[in-house]
Amino acid sequence: MLTDWARLLKPGGRLLFTDPTVITGPLTNAEIAGRSSSGFYLFVPLDYDERIITQCGLQLVVCEDRTTNTAEIAERRAKARESRSAGLRKIESDAAYENQQRFLSVAAQLAREGRLSRYVFVAEKA
Repeated sequence: MLTDWARLLKPGGRLLFTDPTVITGPLTNAEIAGRSSSGFYLFVPLDYDERIITQCGLQLVVCEDRTTNTAEIAERRAKARESRSAGLRKIESDAAYENQQRFLSVAAQLAREGRLSRYVFVAEKA
């Protein structure tokens, strides 16, 4: 993906992306399953994105840890959904509602504990 973005950028062009699945602590297989239950995720070690940015011929301009924000948003979203649980259960089904709540709970816990982090990157084409 970054290779394609780098190819499309003009010299001096910048791109911004976030990676919400940077492993920054120990994770169990159940936590990984819970955190990836809503789709495809590629869990990467710390510094992976920086290496890939460089390998694609881009220069890293900004790397910012936004993990705290991830925990706060997941917690607020779960509470908002909980306050509307009756309506959401009718729309989504009980199982889908519970799966989404579990996903948000795991995402918040792992971020709060600093074991799975979100980073924002800005890279520039030379």
